[in-house]
Amino acid sequence: MAYEPIWAIGAAEPAAPQHVTAVCRALRKHLSADQLFPQAQVIYGGSAGPGLLPEIGAEVDGMFLGRFAHDPNAVRCILDEVAVIISADA
Repeated sequence: MAYEPIWAIGAAEPAAPQHVTAVCRALRKHLSADQLFPQAQVIYGGSAGPGLLPEIGAEVDGMFLGRFAHDPNAVRCILDEVAVIISADA
């Protein structure tokens, strides 16, 4: 399941991390209660760029980068954030 609030499309800033985590947590709970989606994953999009994943990573399974995917430095920063999260989980 991908989640992006309509008002975040094209916005300069993503939704507040507290909003994103609350909605993604609720989506995961709802989907996991349905026997058709017992292991559903939830990803977030919506001005998802550097610095957001460490704030929402506990409640999402990934992010759509949108326009940030066109910026090699932004992608590098996000991949570094992923590496930190993965090493902390190891």
